[in-house]
Amino acid sequence: MNLIEKLAELVGFHPTYINSYGELVYAKDEARHSLLNAMGYDLSSDDKISTSIAELEQTTWRNMLPPAHIAKQEAEQHHIITVSYTHLTLPTIYSV
Repeated sequence: MNLIEKLAELVGFHPTYINSYGELVYAKDEARHSLLNAMGYDLSSDDKISTSIAELEQTTWRNMLPPAHIAKQEAEQHHIITVSYTHLTLPTIYSV
């Protein structure tokens, strides 16, 4: 797998697709290159492509977890766990 293919895979491109005739079609390097370029990736050198690959591979590990609040309700012996997602708060109650 070359660097362009690896970068394309990391951003979510599929290597193949089924066309309207039901035939399996393999994505062409020229199409990957054009789409990655349109998405703003610098493909001018292997070093720059490798840097983009490294950043994408590390993104998952660098993201913060959503804030959580855990509180104990004494009378009912339940724990309430609230996890906030950007604009949505979903309380979940677990019995202990």
